[in-house]
Amino acid sequence: MTSIHMISIGDQLLNGSIHDTNINWLCKRLTPLGGIVERAVLVRYDRGSIMFEVRHGLLAAVRLLITTGGMGPTADDLTLYSIGKATHRPLVLNSEAMRMVEERYAYLAKQGHFDNGAITPAREKMAKLPEGASPIYNPVGVAPAMVLKTRVTTILSLPGTPNELQEIFNGPIQPTLSQIFGEST
Repeated sequence: MTSIHMISIGDQLLNGSIHDTNINWLCKRLTPLGGIVERAVLVRYDRGSIMFEVRHGLLAAVRLLITTGGMGPTADDLTLYSIGKATHRPLVLNSEAMRMVEERYAYLAKQGHFDNGAITPAREKMAKLPEGASPIYNPVGVAPAMVLKTRVTTILSLPGTPNELQEIFNGPIQPTLSQIFGEST
């Protein structure tokens, strides 16, 4: 069995304005693959809380640590920064993630969802990943998902918006899941 910890991040989850469905959805899909979810928590947009939970997963030597939420362009989106601090890896502008962000903003601007697709510092923030991490294409939203492999633990960060999380899980993240769980995925 593959040990898993999950961290769902967002103030709105803890003030009751949004019901977390991501953890349940993920548990239903990971358990049949051979995953055993040992811990699932909700935390606020708080660096210390996120770092504490990431470090807890690393110290527990779980095979898979999944975060959901906190990956957007706003100042309170602290997930990747907190993972970087918890793993002692600086955030770096990832060229592949930058290309993904640029392409998604250009496409969404062309569709009329944004006035323009220009890359602002806030938008560029979504392409800054902990050193050594790889971006995973987001076919629905803008922020790429992220995978970071440590000595024992694979950290998978997914957007908190359920349709984005589900599309990434069902598509672009499958090769990573196959490496973790075997070809049963």
